[in-house]
Amino acid sequence: FETKTGKNVYYQGFALWALGSAWNEHPQIFQFTISQNHPVIWNYGMEAIQEQLKLLVTQNGSQVDSISRLFFPYLEYALKSKDDAAMCLAAETLRNPIYQFQNQIKTLDFLFEAMNRCILPAQEESKIEIQKTLDYFGGWRNTYVPSKPLAIIKDERTLLAENNTLKITTNKGSFFIELKPDWSLETVLKIQELVQAGYYNGKVFHRVVPGFVVQTGCPRGDGWGSPGFIMKSNYSEQEFTRGAVGMASAGTDTESAQWFISLAPTPHLNSRYTLLGQVIQGMNIVERLSIGDQILLAEILP
Repeated sequence: FETKTGKNVYYQGFALWALGSAWNEHPQIFQFTISQNHPVIWNYGMEAIQEQLKLLVTQNGSQVDSISRLFFPYLEYALKSKDDAAMCLAAETLRNPIYQFQNQIKTLDFLFEAMNRCILPAQEESKIEIQKTLDYFGGWRNTYVPSKPLAIIKDERTLLAENNTLKITTNKGSFFIELKPDWSLETVLKIQELVQAGYYNGKVFHRVVPGFVVQTGCPRGDGWGSPGFIMKSNYSEQEFTRGAVGMASAGTDTESAQWFISLAPTPHLNSRYTLLGQVIQGMNIVERLSIGDQILLAEILP
């Protein structure tokens, strides 16, 4: 992988993902994934393992039991890895009834151990997925208690004066965002706080979907991470137009530090995602961004 893709983890991830559609490459995929032990590689590597499993079962449905026996150690290892993407994707795959993993599981201890290793609220999503898998296999009552969203006092005086314009300087150029506290006060306050603390400096754009969105703010660099808090959702009647800035989430009250910019009108996001601002200058720069591009400096303009 390094010979043909260099050391760029996103190129390596794309290569792993593509290899997932090849025949019987799962040993090489998994070996490279665990040897790198990088969040981005774990993400793409586990997606490739999922694709390999699906491919083999589709082609050899009568041998599903032997195939699941072959893949179970991969999933068990992933659940012990403490990596968010690996744990979530492994837990999700285990409870897929098509693969009949119940025939391979002698004890659920490894799932309980994985749950206990999750650090909340940063690994909230992992714990939810593991609990779902425990429920599926053992009929366990859901004892999981969600973390409480970060409490932010609604006090207009805590706004940073009237300076609600962000300048985002990337390796491709700069663009400007006007934050809208009247749309989502608590969210704007937290984003301002993170910008002032320098949180976004060095963060990459880990997700780029042409004609849809670009997304950043993940400390892992693959979309599965958070800085260790969650916020309440703040839905509004405002619409997601081209240049709208919204908060990424895994469901109601799970927003953290990741935000995205709509590259086109996205009405299906209306009233489903927190909208906190609008790009007012530099959409041509936003539209040039690629996966792996970096925020060099995020600042609040005076």
